[in-house]
Amino acid sequence: MTMPFENNTSRMVRHITRRNLQAAKMKTLLTLLAIALSVGLLTGLILSELGVRTAEKRSFETRQHVIYHNLTEQQAEALSADDRVADRMIYKQGAYTMEVDDYLLALSYSQLDTKEIETVEIVEGAYPQGLYEVAVDRAYLRKLGLPVELGQEIPITWLDGTQETFTVTGLTETEGADTSGVYALYVSLEYARNGSQLKDQAWNVAIRLQNADD
Repeated sequence: MTMPFENNTSRMVRHITRRNLQAAKMKTLLTLLAIALSVGLLTGLILSELGVRTAEKRSFETRQHVIYHNLTEQQAEALSADDRVADRMIYKQGAYTMEVDDYLLALSYSQLDTKEIETVEIVEGAYPQGLYEVAVDRAYLRKLGLPVELGQEIPITWLDGTQETFTVTGLTETEGADTSGVYALYVSLEYARNGSQLKDQAWNVAIRLQNADD
């Protein structure tokens, strides 16, 4: 004999069973999704760490081990010729970073014939050779409202009140230069020796040593 409530109970049981199965599937799906997100996050962190280490390693491979300051040009050349030196970069810097309106100018000369040490990259034109030739960042020309092309003439008034006009022979491309407000002026070896703003400044040498890893 079938009791009146048996059919209702069967339907209820089936309904509850279906809901439990659906809930179990949803729980499984959410668990798998959480695992996938965790694995993805962990993988991202590992790859990010590997990327940082790789970038650091590459940076160390192109970075000097030691810098000698306040040298004469003869001392700088003598250090460069030492057989314990794997690579060297002789350079000069201005005595100050000059503030002009709302930006800064940094004057320097750098030797470019290095083998391992990273130096300024001229992306268009050539590094200056003449006394009043200069390489500047493209962002600097944009800042001055000048066409971004070689041959521009740039008058600069120094802090001592003197003015010199330079011709742009080379262009660099520095990431973030448009917003940093700091622009580099790279002058020639002749200016480093005889130019009004560098001739009295000391020479410096950045050096990578032989067998430094050992």
